Amino acid sequence: MWKMPPPETSTNSLCWFRKKYINSSRSGWNWKSNWLVSRNPTANVWRNPIMSKRNKSSNTSPSLFYPTPRLAVWWVVIIVLGYITFKFGTYLIQKTNFFAVHRVEIVGNKYLKDSEILSLAAIDTQQTLYDIDPKEISERILNNPYIKGVSITRAFPTTLLLSIEEREPVLYLVDRVIYMVDESGLILKKLPDMPMGDIPIITGISKKSLEKDMSPLMSVLGLKRKIEEVDNSLFSFISEIHLNNDGSPELYLVKGGGKVYLGKSHHYERLYYLSQLLNRPDVVNRLDKIKRIDLRFQRRIILQKRS
Repeated sequence: MWKMPPPETSTNSLCWFRKKYINSSRSGWNWKSNWLVSRNPTANVWRNPIMSKRNKSSNTSPSLFYPTPRLAVWWVVIIVLGYITFKFGTYLIQKTNFFAVHRVEIVGNKYLKDSEILSLAAIDTQQTLYDIDPKEISERILNNPYIKGVSITRAFPTTLLLSIEEREPVLYLVDRVIYMVDESGLILKKLPDMPMGDIPIITGISKKSLEKDMSPLMSVLGLKRKIEEVDNSLFSFISEIHLNNDGSPELYLVKGGGKVYLGKSHHYERLYYLSQLLNRPDVVNRLDKIKRIDLRFQRRIILQKRS
């Protein structure tokens, strides 16, 4: 058995050794390899300098951040070809009518006609879908106060989709003409296609007075929200909300026109009593015979029948 001799004291010393083995299939001696072994004096570790050279060369391989000249040339070729493709595609889009606006679809509008919205949008059908500016079209459409919001979508290759959100009436103000009132308190003239349905009307307030002070209208909108929170089905019984000069509201019932006195305060409690009363079939069946329902007294409901 061959033993490796101990290292010399000099740091630059090298030790050569040969390893022999006998091949069973062949006769004679066969020298497998020569190994050069060096010592690392700082770590006191024996290393193979040939393998260390290979590892060092593998760590210095070219990368994307430090490309070789050949790799740099390929990057330049790819960038130039991409730019030429982009410019050629842009030229085809601009010079052909393949992406021109041939159709405009409008959805979501219930009260405004399509022709009115198209007139507001003022879309140039000679432009392509890429040339159209959705922001400018939206701003033109939103100039109509009846439109609350709009969304514009490009549906390739030739269709532009306009999604319209209109303002919904939650109350109607009666002052010589009928005005719609939306949830924010905006007052607009009622459009012909706007339904009356279960939406109550407001009386006792003039539009001119609201130009100076909006608080009466805000109090009515607050009362409406309270009714929704207590019992939303109450709106099927209420046809009118009248606001007195002292700010107290009165409700008028649909069937028979009976008047409901709520007073200035404790509206949640009194609306709850009204809801319980109108949920009784015997009261609903005789609603046209009721003249007055007074809820202004604590834990009392005063009914007055018609004579």
